[in-house]
Amino acid sequence: MSGRFPVSEAILNWLPKYSGKGYEAFYKRFPKYGEWIAGRVHPTICQIQALATFSNVPLGYIYLKNPPQLSDKEITDFRRLNGEIADRAYSPELRDTIYDMQIRQDWLSQYRKLSLGIDALPYVEGFSKRMDSRDLVHQAYSLLDVEAGWQIGVADLIALLSHIVTALQVNFLCRNPDLFLCGMNIRRIMKP
Repeated sequence: MSGRFPVSEAILNWLPKYSGKGYEAFYKRFPKYGEWIAGRVHPTICQIQALATFSNVPLGYIYLKNPPQLSDKEITDFRRLNGEIADRAYSPELRDTIYDMQIRQDWLSQYRKLSLGIDALPYVEGFSKRMDSRDLVHQAYSLLDVEAGWQIGVADLIALLSHIVTALQVNFLCRNPDLFLCGMNIRRIMKP
């Protein structure tokens, strides 16, 4: 047994785009990447594992014939760059963080229903992916009990965040004392 496995050309061409690293990074990290794409040489199992790690995809994706059908943006994107909508795909780090938060959200929802016996929370059910962004912002303002433009008078970022945390504590945690906050990984490097 040679210990090599053929990886489809479609997957090898998809990985640099999906990872956001580009072909140059892949050619630098894997000197035979061009030969893998051409099908002249196949990567070893260890190289496939390194390829999955480097491209930040599950190992199983490497063995597919065609790239998986993943949407670029599964949730509404509110990011702005110089006041304009940031029209670019999520970085792998941001995508992983979103998936982690969705898993935690699902777990907390099940815990709330099964262990605490609390049905749907009105402020969670009041939002949807299809909402107009202006309606969403207006509803968030009313839930936090703040006026539109409240942040303009705040002097610095720390004061702004402190105000938001206080509003969340008063308007959500005090109304729902059975809910609690779990520790979060705040040391994760975030790239937009």
